[in-house]
Amino acid sequence: MNPQGRPEFRHKKTGVILILIPKGSYTVIYSAYAEPHTVSIERPYLLGKYEVTNAQYRRSRAGHDSGHFVVESAGLDRTYVVASLNGDERPVVNVSCGEASEYCQEHGLRLPTSGEWEWAARAGEALLTFTWGNGWPPSANAGNFGDATLLNELIRRGGGGWQALNCFDPRWSNIGRRLQKQNDTNLLSSESIDGFVATAPVGAFAPNLWGLHDMEGNVSEWTGDSAPWGGETLTVWRGGDWTENRIEYLACERHSRSAPDSRYATLGFRVALSLGSANAVEFSTTNEKNGRDSTSRITLTDPQLVFAGRNKQGFDEYTLKDITLVEIPLNKPYNGFMMGSPDSEGGRNNDESQHWVKFSAKTLLVSKFPITNQQFRRFKKDHNSIDDSGFGLNEDAQPVVVVTWDEAKAYCNWAGNGLRLLTEAEWEFAARGGDGRIFPWGNDWPPQAGAGNFADKAFNGQVAVKNNALEAYDDGFPAASPVGRFDPNPYGLYDMTGNVQCWCEDGDGGYRYPTGGEAIDPIDPIGSGSGSGIFRLVRGVGWGQGDLGTLRCAMRAKARADTPQQCIGFRVALHPGTR
Repeated sequence: MNPQGRPEFRHKKTGVILILIPKGSYTVIYSAYAEPHTVSIERPYLLGKYEVTNAQYRRSRAGHDSGHFVVESAGLDRTYVVASLNGDERPVVNVSCGEASEYCQEHGLRLPTSGEWEWAARAGEALLTFTWGNGWPPSANAGNFGDATLLNELIRRGGGGWQALNCFDPRWSNIGRRLQKQNDTNLLSSESIDGFVATAPVGAFAPNLWGLHDMEGNVSEWTGDSAPWGGETLTVWRGGDWTENRIEYLACERHSRSAPDSRYATLGFRVALSLGSANAVEFSTTNEKNGRDSTSRITLTDPQLVFAGRNKQGFDEYTLKDITLVEIPLNKPYNGFMMGSPDSEGGRNNDESQHWVKFSAKTLLVSKFPITNQQFRRFKKDHNSIDDSGFGLNEDAQPVVVVTWDEAKAYCNWAGNGLRLLTEAEWEFAARGGDGRIFPWGNDWPPQAGAGNFADKAFNGQVAVKNNALEAYDDGFPAASPVGRFDPNPYGLYDMTGNVQCWCEDGDGGYRYPTGGEAIDPIDPIGSGSGSGIFRLVRGVGWGQGDLGTLRCAMRAKARADTPQQCIGFRVALHPGTR
């Protein structure tokens, strides 16, 4: 299991490390390469953690030469070898798609499809722009790109008038002058330094949320897909490389095509393996206690989503491992819903501007309850939700708390099958129960008995933190209660407000919607991980709040993503198309 919560296997014959990627889907809404569409990955698969290295490739192709990065002066009177590309731990390059495919087939592997590559690059973040997040320029340690390291070396050798001889020529009319366009905000600045003139050893930069390295930067990668172009069929390759410095070339959606027999100093590959074919392949695993490797033949099976019947509210339920999920219809009954609150709503805040929201999918599976301590400890067995003022928060059936946003995401990745956190739009839609209600229990204030676990008589005076208690309400729990102890909403979802607040996928930002006031699948992600000082949205309230403003469905709040709290947990969702 890697630090991101994804299972890893080492392919015995090649030494390639493979990561188990869950099935799922993502929607391409804004793209320079295709019309808006949804891409579904129907089955989990294994994907190389790193690009295939020279050392791995030469185990069966001993004579392969990845060559050197060579440039010539603008006057064509001299050439200069900038860097060797042959280091053992550097990605293999100057291989055609046919050669990469032969290598894979020889070892029972294959190239990933273009859709598999992008799904893995996004790491389940359906609207992620770059592998490191949505901000430009990339953060430090994001990857190996065309930066000042390369530019300064070219200038040192005679100015910016160099032309590359063995890279993808349409992108390389003049490398030095291209890299020097510092007034273009879509380019990396002269202050961006990754430390490598050409390719870097694989894994030298930070991984994405699933633990995959170099999904952008270092080298572009062949896929197993072809596409028509100019009357001929070309092979699709994905990702930016060590020469790229433009915003559009480093985006997850970036595609390009070349003849399958093309060879470039910027183009390599990583391998994939279909689920179900692993029973014919040897893997080695490391014993965590003694550090020794053992060899086994592993059969990986697809996690099963099992139909569990229809709940009392009339909605289908499914189980995945020990999680119960309720399938709720999206866009019904009104082809969307009004997100936010009107000016007349009591307790509203200024960041709740009303706007119409639609979803591209028809249904969404939402966990019936927040994730419990027992469920989370199957992933992290030593987790401590920390007791509060003598009132326990660690019981198996209580919602897990004291988890960071990254830990919640890691649990989703570990559980697999495309599980993720809810977006705040999905959370609000689910909380309103399909009829636009103000509170998860209805439209009446104050809440009636059984509405939820809030700050009330049982809380007030019992817990050290006293905050907005409902003096006339008594839920019987001074702190968190076991999940499911109070009335569900019209979808059969429990604890949509009260008990714990829940992490959402979204970053701390304002609502995003067009001028016309309508949004489709809105989300405001701000990065691929938490990081110091970054906030994420939370929805709902915990057992320590109980005022009119906080208990409304439209209420928005934020918390530092890297700071666990005793009132914040999470629930999970299954993206449409992942079943």
